[in-house]
Amino acid sequence: MKRHCAPAAGGSSRFNLTPLRPGLRRPALGLLSFALAVAVGASERAVVRLACPLDGTEFEAVQEFSGYAEGQRLDLRKIGPISQPPTLARCPQCGFPLFTRHPDAAEAARLRALVAGERFRTEGRSAGPWFALGVLREELHADPFEIGWTYLNASWEAEDEDGDYARAAQRALAWFDRAADALRADRKRSKDGLVARYLGVELCRRLGRFDAARQRLDALVDARDSALPWLPRALDAQARRIAARDAAPDDGRAEPPRPPR
Repeated sequence: MKRHCAPAAGGSSRFNLTPLRPGLRRPALGLLSFALAVAVGASERAVVRLACPLDGTEFEAVQEFSGYAEGQRLDLRKIGPISQPPTLARCPQCGFPLFTRHPDAAEAARLRALVAGERFRTEGRSAGPWFALGVLREELHADPFEIGWTYLNASWEAEDEDGDYARAAQRALAWFDRAADALRADRKRSKDGLVARYLGVELCRRLGRFDAARQRLDALVDARDSALPWLPRALDAQARRIAARDAAPDDGRAEPPRPPR
């Protein structure tokens, strides 16, 4: 079994990585010892030892235990002592992002083939862990909304690491559009469909496609869902920013929620 002493990218406390999982931005690990708990603000994390489920490589990564959000940006990125995107452990040998730690034999064989394949080697290995996971989920024919959310996380990752934000955002936009089309008649997933359509507005705005953003916003003017209480104010904020041709990310605090009546 291979062993790597140098740490790789940070880990997550949940390796199936559901959207908006709390945590902290991964730190440099050179000065941290194994299993040393680290508290930052109201969050806690520790360096743990992991093994890649595909090739057995052992390495150290950060595992998160707690965190909380103080606000939310228009692209639904949580802010505060919380990691967005959640840190995602990655094998330093094969580049596999550990979204699952215990695949069965058939799943592991399929993942090995994808990680060794040309597309992952050309698009995934040189990218951040979340973008690499997006490539894998495309190849695995995952749910379009899940793929879109993965690339949305990759766009946050790119912001933090001076990466290619536009590439990740464009991928997220394309997959959220597919999700919106697929979910339009699915009443059980109407919330996901509406979120996908809303994020189409935000991603077009962030990419500077203001006319497209305005058209998408107009199509959502009467959109409401009791499960998305933030949506009306987010749409109002989008209208103002699109009118101002403002492509910058908001800070998540400029328009705090109104106090309850």
